Amino acid sequence: MGTDLNAEILQNDYVIISYNEKDSKTAKQILDKFSEIVSQVNRKVGFYDVPIVQLTLTASKKEFNEYRDLAILPENSVAIAMPTLSKIIIQNPKNLPPHNDFYQILTHEYLHLMLHSIANEQNVPLWFAEGFVQYFAGQWNLQREITFVTEAIKGNSLFLSSYTYHYPESEKKIEMFYLQSYYTFICTSFKHW
Repeated sequence: MGTDLNAEILQNDYVIISYNEKDSKTAKQILDKFSEIVSQVNRKVGFYDVPIVQLTLTASKKEFNEYRDLAILPENSVAIAMPTLSKIIIQNPKNLPPHNDFYQILTHEYLHLMLHSIANEQNVPLWFAEGFVQYFAGQWNLQREITFVTEAIKGNSLFLSSYTYHYPESEKKIEMFYLQSYYTFICTSFKHW
């Protein structure tokens, strides 16, 4: 896991991708698209001092799950950002459930690395990080808005400061955590506009 000496590598000015040789076509496509993503996101956020990203494209869901379990992330996670290492570990697009947009997920994880560079070693609360990332990755839509409002009306909102450094343990609370983090980020960041 992670130290496969037979891994192939591609790189450009933005990213170094390690992948299994059977995924070379996919890795080349990701390299090209990721360069566009980095350029667009940097411009959108207005921050350009992000180190070269190390991207690990896992060959199987089993391999990814081994990384996920070590990182202690929710079971439905499909990618992992490791900001201190400027590294992203992501499931191969062929292994993702059909409703997942690989490049939006990659953008989300890249924004975690960017926020780490912006915050410059500050302790950023997890809920703020997830709100920031979702906002700049464009992950809000009408369905998510309806879900958030419905759950809030039912009294299912969370006390976000309880999740400053970790995700909720209950799978049921994780979606609300993401929704509420986004909404709280928007309300606190843009209330003076």
